[in-house]
Amino acid sequence: MHIGVDVRNLTVPAITGIGRVLVETARALSERGVSFTFYWPANRHPSPLDAIAAANHVTSAFSGGPGRVVWGETALPLAVRKAPPDVFWGPAHRLPPFLPASVPALVTIHDLVWHRYPETMTIGRRLADQVLMRAAVARADFIAADSHATAHDVKAVLGRDAKVIYPGASYTAPTDCLDLFSRLDLQDGPYALFVGTLEPRKNLVGLLEAFSRARRAACADWRLVIAGGDGWRDSAIRQALDPLLAAGHVRLAGRVDDPELANLYAGARFLAFPSLYEGFGLPVVEAQQYGVPVLASNRGSLPEVTGAGGLLVDPLDIGEMAQGIHVLFTSDEIHDRLAAAARENARRFSWDAAANRMLSLFQAVRRRQVLK
Repeated sequence: MHIGVDVRNLTVPAITGIGRVLVETARALSERGVSFTFYWPANRHPSPLDAIAAANHVTSAFSGGPGRVVWGETALPLAVRKAPPDVFWGPAHRLPPFLPASVPALVTIHDLVWHRYPETMTIGRRLADQVLMRAAVARADFIAADSHATAHDVKAVLGRDAKVIYPGASYTAPTDCLDLFSRLDLQDGPYALFVGTLEPRKNLVGLLEAFSRARRAACADWRLVIAGGDGWRDSAIRQALDPLLAAGHVRLAGRVDDPELANLYAGARFLAFPSLYEGFGLPVVEAQQYGVPVLASNRGSLPEVTGAGGLLVDPLDIGEMAQGIHVLFTSDEIHDRLAAAARENARRFSWDAAANRMLSLFQAVRRRQVLK
């Protein structure tokens, strides 16, 4: 089977969760005999896709966010028409218009932020997501979703059924990472870890307030490490963050590579992930692989993904979040019970299982048959 894939999500400086799902799925499918054409809006970036031998790369000359949108509506469908694949896959909410009717198409929907939390997006991004996602879902022969929560949203908002295929999580063995821990001054004392982009949907302002409240109440030398790149509308986040950075209570790691992230996960007391909305929440499973429990939001997909390996809190209730932080720092009994459950829960998610389900789905898409 030959699959055409829109890989515009890999033309950014750092691969995000959606990009990681794309890469790992393609890599696992290639091991199962699938070949690919990867469509790039600009010159191809060095990426893990380069390791896939059975692949063609079709590039164009569009750059930047608006350029990627224009490419997706113009050059991409023309490229697909020139050499149609067996199946076209839009791995991130988009399908090109004017796909030949003979080309079956699958689109993956990761979340419906534009509908559930529109205030956490820029106006342009919100409108683009709404219009282009609706068009993609209408054109798709089949739809995949990262979670039952997202599949429910797709059905409720867009009127289509979606097959749930959980992503896996990549495990990197922790090593001695003395430079990183020395730079962040983490040699002594426990720390909580947040992983994600600094943007409103991640609820960092609420987390910082809850962490400060819990730390003051306990008179404890706890720290919070934030690993992730800058997002949009982060002035309120910076305003809340700056005094905590100055006081040494919070450490800002910025973007980290996989070995550094593995060490941060492995050394953390717990992962703090009180996002307002997630379609899946990959950091939850990544942390749980290391036996790290999670303080997670009780919204969106996070209860479904976290399972028994964490504490669920209302992300808008600062007191409840502060109490959860206090419990995970101070109660070894609860922490250790959740840590064991976290490691067990993480076994539900693997790239092998995801690839097998995706392969079955692609085969059904190619035949345009209903997958039970």
